[in-house]
Amino acid sequence: NNLQLMSALIEMQLQTERDMVPMSEFARLGNNIQALAVIHDILTLQSKVGGEAQLIPIKAVLERLLATLQSTIHGRQLRSSLGDVRLPAKHVTSLALITNELVSNAVKHGIGDVDLHLFRDGSNMTLTVSDDGRGFPASFNPETDANTGIELVLNIARYDLNGVASFTNREPSGA
Repeated sequence: NNLQLMSALIEMQLQTERDMVPMSEFARLGNNIQALAVIHDILTLQSKVGGEAQLIPIKAVLERLLATLQSTIHGRQLRSSLGDVRLPAKHVTSLALITNELVSNAVKHGIGDVDLHLFRDGSNMTLTVSDDGRGFPASFNPETDANTGIELVLNIARYDLNGVASFTNREPSGA
């Protein structure tokens, strides 16, 4: 349920023990709501076209989400290579939220263009989002140093997708 997800995101903010919430956190929540709206539109269309949509093409969802994100990052490009993968609606929602968060972080903390790749290797799927920024500090540990966005990615990957999230630096620069 998307409303439960939004409630959980707000609850995560309340657990930070801050009296004031930065505007950037409201912007992040707004981006997540936009991502959910895109997913909802596609799921609604799929159900009208083919009855109960069991498997949703993730490529169509991510292309629409990336087009929405592209319109907000003036002067930079989102480049993508997306495999033709179909997933259950719940997994599509989870993967789109992770994509939204990772792309938003790459735009916020990186420089240059943002690259996104999604491919399937047998029964495994890999999503990679990269930028040309400073990268992560050498001592970065996502489990202990995570902000709300990275915590969201870790939890969705682990609990919704039964997967893992890793954060590494690229050569010569970027994350």
